[in-house]
Amino acid sequence: MDRALTVFIYVWIGLFVLANLAGILGQFYLNGFSEGVSYIQEIYNPFNFINYLFSAIVLSPAIGAYFWRENRRAKIA
Repeated sequence: MDRALTVFIYVWIGLFVLANLAGILGQFYLNGFSEGVSYIQEIYNPFNFINYLFSAIVLSPAIGAYFWRENRRAKIA
């Protein structure tokens, strides 16, 4: 079960990273370099709390699986 949870965590985070990279590359493709940079600066701005909230919601299954795995490991040990 630990192995399955670990694989799930890595796959979920990998898909999250790939989706972000696809969005970044898509903005460069659709809008050109200068507009793409401006859009990325707007979205990944440190003061854009909606982006942080969205990222936390999307990553919550992986975070939950991590805590579940660590809880199982602690009970075994």
